[in-house]
Amino acid sequence: MAQALALPAMPAPLLSGDPDGLRLKLLGQMSLPQITLVRYVYQKGQISFAVMIATGQPDAVRHQMVPPGAGQPLSLAVAGQAVPATYYYGSVVANESYHLAIYTQGPATVRLVGAGMSKDEFFDTVKALVDGHTHPALVVQLQRELDASRP
Repeated sequence: MAQALALPAMPAPLLSGDPDGLRLKLLGQMSLPQITLVRYVYQKGQISFAVMIATGQPDAVRHQMVPPGAGQPLSLAVAGQAVPATYYYGSVVANESYHLAIYTQGPATVRLVGAGMSKDEFFDTVKALVDGHTHPALVVQLQRELDASRP
């Protein structure tokens, strides 16, 4: 957790509180030749919410993070900051839908994905994001959740 937060130019929108009982289950980092990607995955049963943050070569980041097709522009409040974003809604498989919002913060592109939740639940979860850099107690709590979720 501390290493992910220490990556240069990476914002840290972390889920605070307890929206719908979601718990941090996975924290991953990938460093590829043209992109660095950090992913936080929160789950409760079939409901999941992921925060993916990418930096690197702009074309590679766009290819990795932005789905094809047109999205709906909107303004989001993420970690207390208003950001212009694009919202997408789609179906992964029968009876399972996803909500997706993408925005940029400095040199990073942030992708928020919710599955198994309604549109209102997705945006309520987005509202629960805070800046992990300014909430050290939350970082400690999330590290405990990660440690507890490992076999």
